[in-house]
Amino acid sequence: MLFSTSVMISVLSACTMTMRTLPANWPAKWPSLYALAVMLFIGQWAFAADTPKRVLLLDSFGRNVAPISALISSFRTELSSRSPEPIDLHEVSLEMARFAQPEQELPCVTILRERFSTQPPDLVVTFGNPAFAFIRRHRDLFPATPALVAGVPEQALRSGAIPENTLVVPVSVNLAGMVDDILSALPGTVNIEVVLGTSPNEIFWLNECRRAFDAFSNRIQFSYLNQLPFKDMRRHVARLPPNSAVFFGMLLVDGAGVPQDPSEALRILCESANSPVFALNESYFGSGIVGGRLIPERAVGLYSADIALRLLNGEPAAAIKTQSQSSSAPLYDGRALQRWGIPETRLPQGRIIQFSQASLWGLYRWHILGGVGLLLLQGGLIAGLLLQRRRRATAEHGLQQSERRLRMVTDALPVLIAYIDAELRYQFNNAAYVEWFGVNPEKALGRTMKEVVGESLYQNLLPHVERVLSGEPVRHAHDTALPNGRRISIEAIYVPDKDERGAVRGFYAMAMDVTERNSARQESKRLQDELLHASRITTTGELVGALAHEINQPLAAIMSNAQAARRYLNAPVPDLTEIGEILGDIVKEDARAGEVIHRLRALLKKSAIELESLDLNSVFNEVNGLLHSDAVIRNVNVSLDLEPNLPMVRGDRIQLQQVALNLILNAFEAMSGCPRGERRVLVRTWRKESDVLAAVSDRGRGVPDGDAERIFKPFYTTKPQGLGMGLSITRSIVVRHQGRIWVENNPGGGATFSISLPAATKGP
Repeated sequence: MLFSTSVMISVLSACTMTMRTLPANWPAKWPSLYALAVMLFIGQWAFAADTPKRVLLLDSFGRNVAPISALISSFRTELSSRSPEPIDLHEVSLEMARFAQPEQELPCVTILRERFSTQPPDLVVTFGNPAFAFIRRHRDLFPATPALVAGVPEQALRSGAIPENTLVVPVSVNLAGMVDDILSALPGTVNIEVVLGTSPNEIFWLNECRRAFDAFSNRIQFSYLNQLPFKDMRRHVARLPPNSAVFFGMLLVDGAGVPQDPSEALRILCESANSPVFALNESYFGSGIVGGRLIPERAVGLYSADIALRLLNGEPAAAIKTQSQSSSAPLYDGRALQRWGIPETRLPQGRIIQFSQASLWGLYRWHILGGVGLLLLQGGLIAGLLLQRRRRATAEHGLQQSERRLRMVTDALPVLIAYIDAELRYQFNNAAYVEWFGVNPEKALGRTMKEVVGESLYQNLLPHVERVLSGEPVRHAHDTALPNGRRISIEAIYVPDKDERGAVRGFYAMAMDVTERNSARQESKRLQDELLHASRITTTGELVGALAHEINQPLAAIMSNAQAARRYLNAPVPDLTEIGEILGDIVKEDARAGEVIHRLRALLKKSAIELESLDLNSVFNEVNGLLHSDAVIRNVNVSLDLEPNLPMVRGDRIQLQQVALNLILNAFEAMSGCPRGERRVLVRTWRKESDVLAAVSDRGRGVPDGDAERIFKPFYTTKPQGLGMGLSITRSIVVRHQGRIWVENNPGGGATFSISLPAATKGP
């Protein structure tokens, strides 16, 4: 109005100036007529400028019928508050729930045509699907007026084309998503009761629900209550089976044809139902439903008002693009969640919970937590002190028991055990000190090593003590005399005791009397040497026949040559040249017999082990010469494949000869059942890295499967008259020489016994 008045004043000023500039010869009445015309124009223009915008609102169901009422209310408020010009709102209720037949629309069409015959509305806005269907059928009422269809579901847009000069603000109604919300809050749901009425719009939604819910039919049973009167619906939802839910779509007309107020009907059903109730529209929130992804009618109204303002401002409908409206964050009623025991952890992310009832915990949570925290802290401190006291008593008792057990164990051991600090004073020792040094363990505590063990033994131990105090573990053995005069052999271990920084604060000492053990070792070694010697004698006894034959040949040759020399000497003229040759043969055969006897005596010689550097090839050559006659008697062909320039080994010649003798004789025995032409023995030697190896191969029976290791054990034999000691003694000799022995079967038959000895290091 202020704008119109200012414009009118400006026009009057312009007219006054125009009249002043008129020619003097104009008729006198013309200025008056001119002023009257200007005043008439300005009055008509001002009246037109102050005329409000006429907006026709078509309501589908009637005033205050949810959820359309919430949509219309937010639309009206937003449009009136934001419009720069007056808005004249004409709301017409079509009552489409009651009067849904086409012939029943005629009175409403007549009223609208007559009411707006002279001045058509500037904008027509429909709310709800039935009003949209009405304006689509009767668009000819206001053909030039733009129309806005607000809050129509997307499902309704599939039924026909949108008229020209008409804008639609669609609403996304996700029926399947609502079932997902029910299953999210109530995962065990198997039955859903669907509440709808019998009006045409509700029949439309009944079909849409059947189509959307078909995807859940394999796990949920859907029951539709549209044919029941409302009182029967109320009784029905009060007696639902477990794991049920109620989905409220809309109830305008029940199964008996009685119109219902949807909001009031929903409130009654929520109070009566024995199962949770869910609905689609935000307008129903707060009446007892649980919630979910609800259609925001108020937000749709605000958005529709914004589009309406653009249309009233003169924007063509074709130039405006609208967006489909959908639910935002899931909305839940805290009272319903508490009533049905639905935990918030089941609800989707980003949900909003309203109407949460403030409990004592909610109001005074931090006070309660603070008080409980103080009580817990105080109780914890008291419990901690009591527990610490108990643990300390238990630890002290355990320590005493542990010390008692340690004392009992260490006193029972025939070993000298002690802990000596860095000042060489005893902090612990066992009862063995009484027997060794005549000192009571308790009286030894705090005394020095020199005071306890004596000057002589202390001086012997001092170098080892200095080493362990420097942080080095020490092992040593020596013979000594105790203060009582008894001489013993001692083996001792000193272990340093270090603190966290690595400094030595003392050491643990353990000493053992090994006099008897050393004596037993020496006796065992002596008996083993006796066994080796007996084995050599036994082996030599087996060779007596062959050795007799070996010696008999040179003796027979000596006898023949001696007789021949006598004949030559008895001749009138002795042939001295021939006699000289005969004497040379006698000397040669005598040396041959002497060599056989020398080798036999060397093998039978009983002497201590003498380690020396020797050639393993010469050992096998000597044994081969000794076994020559036996090989001839057994019809065995012995071949030597000895690597030249073989490194020396460190060992005892006699014992290594016994190893070679046992291995070759075993090869002879293994081929006793073979044809004569196949009795062959191959002796090889070679070098491999830092070891010298030798192998004896035969063509006999081989070693039975699984006996490759057992064959070296004592008293195990495959010979009918064997004692099972030969290979056991052979292995003990090889092990004593820091070597190893093993057997493998040959691919073509027979077996190969191999030994490996470390090569001797070259001395200075």
